[in-house]
Parts: sequence; C-alpha cells; structure tokens
Amino acid sequence: MVEKEVEICEEIVYGKIESSLWGTLEAKGVNPNIIDLMEDALSSSVDFYHTKKGDEFKLIYENKYVDGQLTGMGRLLAACYINDNTANYSILYKSKDYEGYFDAEGRPAKKSFLKAPVRFTRISSNYNLHRFHPIKGKTIPHLGTDYAAPYGTEIRAVSDGTITASSYTGGNGNFVKIKHDKVYDTQYLHMSRFAKGIRPGVRVKQGQTIGYVGATGLATGPHVCFRFWKNGVQVNHLKEKLPPPQPMNMKELPNFFEYRDKILLKLNDIQAEKNTFASISHKESPVLKP
Repeated sequence: MVEKEVEICEEIVYGKIESSLWGTLEAKGVNPNIIDLMEDALSSSVDFYHTKKGDEFKLIYENKYVDGQLTGMGRLLAACYINDNTANYSILYKSKDYEGYFDAEGRPAKKSFLKAPVRFTRISSNYNLHRFHPIKGKTIPHLGTDYAAPYGTEIRAVSDGTITASSYTGGNGNFVKIKHDKVYDTQYLHMSRFAKGIRPGVRVKQGQTIGYVGATGLATGPHVCFRFWKNGVQVNHLKEKLPPPQPMNMKELPNFFEYRDKILLKLNDIQAEKNTFASISHKESPVLKP
C-alpha cells in the first residue's frame, strides 16, 4: 500500500437559470450533492420551489483530489443566490465560539422557519383564494401551498414546536399540526403515514421528520399541503416577514466581517461566462492506495 496525499481545491462556479436550477447545475458539471448543501445553507432565505429563469447563483466549495483524480467533495464554503434583485448570502464561518453558516450581517443562516416542509422538488399549487378544486369541481379557496414530491418523501417540521394534532380526516387525510409559539402554527396534510413517535404533546425540532408524503384524503397525487397560521388566521407563508435571528456577539463581528469581505471578493470576482478553479494550500491526511 502507498500513501497518497489528498489535495483540497476550491471550485468557484457561477450559473444563471435558463430552465431549472437542477438543469443549470448539471449542465455545468456540478456534483448533484452540491444542491443539497446549497439548500441547507440557504434553506431559510431562499424558496427553491420558486426559482425562475434569470435567477443567478455563485458557489465556492471544495473538491478532493488524489494524483489529480477527483475522489470526493468537501465543504460548501459560501453560497450566493440572487433573485428579485436581492443577493442572499450564506458563509461558512468557524471560530472558538461560533461554527456554521451565517448571512452577510453575521446572523445565523438558519432562521426560525424553513421556507418549505420538504426538500427541493417542485411546487404544484400556490396559496389561492380562488382555486378551482380538481375533485369537488367548484371554486374553493386554497389556503395552503402544495409541494409535489414522490410517495414516501420525508416531511419536515419547519420550526421547533409542539405537536397539537396527528390524525385523519376525510379531506385532510393523515395530517400533523404543530404549535410553534403564541403567534404561529403550521399544518401538514395528505401524509401516507406519520413518523415514529409523532403524537400530540411531543416536542419536535426544526428539520425533524414528522411524516411522509402521500395522497390520503382529497388529493389527486402525492404531495403535502402546507398550511401556515398567524394569530389563528391562515396566511400565505411565502409572504410573511418573519423576524431575523440575532447576529453573533459584537466582539466576534469584526473577525467575521474581515473573513466575510475576503469571501465576498471571491464571489464578486466570479466570471459570469465561465467557471474558475483555484487550489488552496491545506492538505488532508494521506490515504492508502494499493
């Protein structure tokens, strides 16, 4: 066996969506796993179900090489997603007291609520007060947002909270309702089944699996109808201005801003017409090769 040194290289990639985010990344030869990392890093600030033509993204992430051959992917170091003339940043930062993704102001990238209850697939039906119901054959307000996904896809709690209902009704099918605080409640409809241990009174964490996509109740296909309450009234969660998380300690911010500015320089220097690659100095522990 021979020890081989692992070289870590930074890959910087730019893209502008022509048809879909997935298709644009694939066309640039980006590892599909980077989509998951990008969604995790920006899950509270970007609704990936509403990506559209003209949106832009910039990513800095690591690739691992042995003898010039790609052997794996490392960390996502930074992500920028630009839509509606707004740049959403997520920067990986680590210090003695902080570790994780932060926005450009030093606030945790993971906010109090996720944008969607399932991972990136596609949106099938928006909140609509004048929606024509496909089964009942008449106009009935649709007070939720439908997220189409394959049967069995994990449904996640969008925020910490307490289960107030996990039951079945003819219209909703299997559903879970969660109380998050004195203001907000959420509900997840048409599940194929509940996750283990999900019952009234149980505390759940943001991102925790609470059930699985199905088509129980009044549903034409597998999806989760996501409903969002504010002070007891159903509202369109995509238009809610939720309070941002607190920034890191004032003593830490100067160090973060210094690091952030270096990352922003790299992101701003990305060429729109091509991908650029740059090796970085650190090496991983050697790996054994026959």
